[in-house]
Amino acid sequence: MRNLSHQVGGVSRRLLSIALLFAVACGGGSGFSPTFPDNRRADLESVSARLASSSAPNAPAVAAMLTTEPKLVLVGLDDGAVRWSQPVDSPVSAPHVAGDYVVLHERGGVVVRDLSSGATRATIEDESMFLTGAGGEGRLIALALSTGGGVGARSKLVVIDGGSVAYARELEQALGAPTVAAGMVFVPWATQNVSVLDDGGAELARVRLTDTPVGRVFRSGSDVFLGQRAVMRFSPELASGTREAAGGYEPTLRPVPGDPAFVVDPYRPTPSPSSAVHRLRYAWGATQSGARTALVDGNLYAIFYRFVFALESDGPGVRWVHEHDADLVGADVVDGGVVLVDANGGLAMLDAASGATRWARTSGTSPVVASVRASGVATGAAGVAATEPLANQLLTAAQSTDARLVPAQVLAVQMLAGLEGAEVTRNLIVLCESARAPASVRDGACNAVASRSDGADEVLSALARHARFLEGTTAPPVGPLARAAVTMRETRAVPHLLAHLRDPATAEAHLAPLARALTELEARESVEPLRDFLRLYHAEAESPEMIAGLAAVTDAIVALQGAAAQELLQELADDALTVEGLRPKLAEHLAALTAEEPSAADDEGEEGGEAGEGEGATETETPTEARLPASTTVPVLEATLEPVMTSMRACLTAANARSARLVLDLEGDGTLRSVVTAPEELGACLEPLVRSVTFRGNSRNAREQVRYTLRR
Repeated sequence: MRNLSHQVGGVSRRLLSIALLFAVACGGGSGFSPTFPDNRRADLESVSARLASSSAPNAPAVAAMLTTEPKLVLVGLDDGAVRWSQPVDSPVSAPHVAGDYVVLHERGGVVVRDLSSGATRATIEDESMFLTGAGGEGRLIALALSTGGGVGARSKLVVIDGGSVAYARELEQALGAPTVAAGMVFVPWATQNVSVLDDGGAELARVRLTDTPVGRVFRSGSDVFLGQRAVMRFSPELASGTREAAGGYEPTLRPVPGDPAFVVDPYRPTPSPSSAVHRLRYAWGATQSGARTALVDGNLYAIFYRFVFALESDGPGVRWVHEHDADLVGADVVDGGVVLVDANGGLAMLDAASGATRWARTSGTSPVVASVRASGVATGAAGVAATEPLANQLLTAAQSTDARLVPAQVLAVQMLAGLEGAEVTRNLIVLCESARAPASVRDGACNAVASRSDGADEVLSALARHARFLEGTTAPPVGPLARAAVTMRETRAVPHLLAHLRDPATAEAHLAPLARALTELEARESVEPLRDFLRLYHAEAESPEMIAGLAAVTDAIVALQGAAAQELLQELADDALTVEGLRPKLAEHLAALTAEEPSAADDEGEEGGEAGEGEGATETETPTEARLPASTTVPVLEATLEPVMTSMRACLTAANARSARLVLDLEGDGTLRSVVTAPEELGACLEPLVRSVTFRGNSRNAREQVRYTLRR
C-alpha cells in the first residue's frame, strides 16, 4: 500500500480516492476508516508504551526566519549565525521547523527544504488548500493541507521520509496540525479525533474527544500532547474520551490585547506571514506533572507586539512583564524561560521566574515572522540583570510611548491595580496625573486610585502638592485622590481637600468629587469654606464641569448643615447673577427644606387642638418662645449666647484678637457635642462659656453644625 501511495502521489485526486476506497474495502488497513474503533484502551496502551521506550532525537536549536525580500533564513540560536538563506516564491504561511526539514507554503505549493543546507527536497501541490501544520522528528515528518470547514471539507496528509514522499492520504474531513513521534504519525482531524498511523499508513489507534476540540499534536520530550482549547498528554486515560479524565489542562483566559486563542485554530485558513496573529499570541510549553498536564514553569506567556506578560498558568496573577526593543515575531518555551525572536533579528532568552535576560544576540536578519525550535538551546545564566519590582515593571509598561501598545498599557494598569502595597498606589497616581498618557490609560489608573484601600500616606502626600510655577510642581489629580480618601475613610485628607477647594489651579472637573468626598467624610468643618466657594463662584460658572462642581458643593452644604443652609440658598436663588445651570439645584434643595418646616396652618391646628381639649377648656396662648426653630440660625444662636456674650468678648480682648470663629456641633435636642474655635488657643476661654448655656435644639430633631463669627 505504501508503494501504491507513492506512485499515485502525482495523479488526480479522483484516481487516488478510488485506490483508497478499494484498499479500505479490501481491508488493507488504510488510516481513517469509518469502521476503526476509537478510544480502545489496549490500542492507546500500545502506542503509549512505544512512546515511553523512545526518546526524541537530538535536533539543533534554530529559528527559521521569513524576510520581506522574500527569503527563508535559518539561524542557529546558540550563536545567532546564519546557517543558510534561500529565496522563496510569494510565501502564504509562516515557516514550520519539522524534524530535519523546514516546511513553507509558497505560491507553487508546499516546499520541503533540508534543514542543514536549505536545498529543496520535495514540493507538494496544494490543490487550493492551505497548510494546517507540519511536525516530525529526524528524517520522518508529516504535513497536512486542508480546505477547513466541516461537511464537504477536503484534506491531504503527506508523510515525508528522507526527503521523499513516503505516502499521501486524501480525506473528506478537515485535518489539523500533525506530528511524528517514535516512528508513528499522529493526525488530528474533524476537530474531535486523533488517528495514530504506522510508517506505512495503517491506523494503530484512534482517540475521539467529546468535551473539547483537538487541532494540534506535538512532541515534548518523550511525551506527545494534543489539544486546542486545552492540552493533554497522549495516554491510555484518553480512552475516557474526555479532557478531565485524561488530566488535561485548560487555561482560564483573561482578557488580553488581541484576544488570542490558546492555540491558533489549524482548521481555519492559515494566517499570512505578515498577519498580526504572529505578534499577538500566547507562547507556552506542556509538561506532565503526575497524572495532570501543566504548563512549563507554570507560565502562560502573552505576547503583544513588543510586550511579554508572564501570566500565572493556574491563577489570575502576573509574574513579570518585559518590553522588548522591537516587535516579537517568534517564540518558543523551554524549561527555565522563553526564547524570543524580534523583527530586527535579535535573539534573546528571558528567565521564567523573573523576566531577566539570560542571553541575547543578533542574527543580522530582519524577519517578518519566525518559527522557533528552542529545545536543547543553552539557557545561560539566570539573573543576568537585576529586575525591577513587579509594580515598577508594570508602571514602565503602562508608560510606553508606542501608540500601538495602548491596549497592553491598559492591561498593565489593570494588573497593577490588582497588586497590594503603597508603592502600587504611588505608581497609579503617577499614571493618573500623566498628561502624556493615553486617555484610556489615564482613566484606568484614576479609577484604580479611587478604589485603593492601602497607600493612604501616598494619597496624602499627593494631595499636599499644589501647582507652583517657581517650584516646578503641578496640581495632583484631586478628584480621584478625594475618592480614594473616602474609600480609605481617611479624614486626614480633609484639610488638603479644603486647600484644593480654595486653590484656583484645581481643575474644574475635580470639584464635584472633591465636594462629594467632604460630604462622605462628614467633614463639618468644611461648611464655611464650601459656603464661601459657592458665594464666590455662583455667578461665574461657564463650563459644564464648573456647574457640576457648584451643584455638588450645594449638595455638600445641605448634607452637612441641614436647614441652616436655607438662608444662603435663598440668597443665591434671589440673586439675578446666579448662573442658570445652578438654579435647578437651588430650587430642588429649597423645596425640600421648605417642606420640612411646619406650616403656619399646622401650628394653628396644633394650638387649636390643645385649646379645645377637655370639657370647658379655655383658650390658651402658646408662647412663641416655646416653639422650636427649624434650625439654629445665627439670630437664634446669638439669643442663646446672650447671657455669656460679654464674657466671650472679654476672651477676645484678653487675647488681643479682633474676632474668633466658632463651630458648634449640636444634636437635634440641643445637646452640644463639640466646640471648635479658631484661633485654637481661644478655646480654653470660650468653650466653658459656650457650654454653660442651654441650646434649644430644632423642630426636625436633626443634628446640625452651626458656624458663628464672634467679634469684639
